[in-house]
Amino acid sequence: MSDKARNIAYPEIQALLSAWSPQGEAPTNVSSVARDIRLIWRSAQLHCNHWAKGTAIREHEGMKPSGQTTGTTTRSRLDGEAAAVCRILGIPISVINPASALSLIDAGVRRRQGGYICIRETAGLMLARQDPHLSEIHERAFMVTPDGMPLVWFGRLYGHHDMARVCGPDLIDLLCAHGVERKYRHYFFGGGEGVADRLAKILSKLHPGLQVAGAESPPFRPITTEAEPETAARIATAAPHIVWVGLGSPKQEYWMSANAPHIPGAILIGVGAAFNFHTGEVKRAPRWVQKTGFEWAYRFSQEPARLWRRYLIMAPHFMLAAGWEWCRKCYGITRGGGAQPR
Repeated sequence: MSDKARNIAYPEIQALLSAWSPQGEAPTNVSSVARDIRLIWRSAQLHCNHWAKGTAIREHEGMKPSGQTTGTTTRSRLDGEAAAVCRILGIPISVINPASALSLIDAGVRRRQGGYICIRETAGLMLARQDPHLSEIHERAFMVTPDGMPLVWFGRLYGHHDMARVCGPDLIDLLCAHGVERKYRHYFFGGGEGVADRLAKILSKLHPGLQVAGAESPPFRPITTEAEPETAARIATAAPHIVWVGLGSPKQEYWMSANAPHIPGAILIGVGAAFNFHTGEVKRAPRWVQKTGFEWAYRFSQEPARLWRRYLIMAPHFMLAAGWEWCRKCYGITRGGGAQPR
C-alpha cells in the first residue's frame, strides 16, 4: 500500500503518530511509538484518578489536559427521568450500569410511553458513525447501552466511573427476573425458525411466574426502513410491556425505529444474538473471559468466517479513532502535533 493510500485509509493512525513526533512527522522507530503509547496510557490512568476525586491534572510529562469530557447530562425520552450521555465518535452512549438500566426501564414501563433501546458494541457504533440514518436512530433511542467493554473503558476515561457493561444476554436475564413481581409481559420477536418459542420456554423455567405475551420468529427478509403494520398490530394486540427483538444489527435497529410508534406503551429492546445464546444455538464465553473484555476473541473463534471483519477491521479502527478523539479532547492535541490554544 502506498503512503498516500495509507494516509487516506487510516487518518487516525497517521494523526496519532504525527501528533507525538516533535517535527510533526510520523515516527518510524518502533520503540519511539511504543514509548509514546505507554506515555498516553500512564497519563490516562492518572487523569482518571484525578477525575474520580473531582480534580484534573494540570501537567504531566509536558502534557496539559483540559479536564473536559464528552459526557453531558441530558433528559431521557421519559419526562422527569435524567440519564447522562457520553458521546463517543459522535454516537450517544448512555452512562448506565445494570442497576440504573433497570431503574430507567421501570420508569418507562410505569409511564407506558414506549420507545426502543439499542444495545451497542464497537462494530455497531462504527456502522452508525458511517450511516446518518442509523446515527439518527441512536439519537432518538430511549437508551443506548454500552455492550462492548471498549465503550465502557472510554466512558470511564471521560470521567463516568459508574459506567458498566449492559449487554443483551445479561439484560434479558436481569429484566425477566426483575419483572416477575412487577408482572411485566414479555414478547419475543426474532431468531431462526422456532428460536423465539424455545427462548420463551427456557426463560419461563428459569424465572417461574414470567408472563409471556407472545413469541414469533419472522421469516428472513432484507433490511428495510419501512414499518410492518400487520406485525406491529399483532404484537400490540398482545399488550406486552417489553418486546425483545433478535434480528441482528443493524436490521433490528431499523425495525425498532420504524415499528415502535405502532406498538404503543411497549419498550422494544434489540438484543441480537442473545436469543441464540440463551437457547444454546451459540455458546457464550465463560464469565471470567467476559470480565476481561476478551469475549470478542471467544466469539471470533466460534464464527471466524462471519465475524472476521467485525473484530479484525472494525474493532481496531474503533480503538484508533476513539483513542485519537480522547487524546484530542482531553489534551488538546491537534493533527499538526501541537496543543490547542488554552
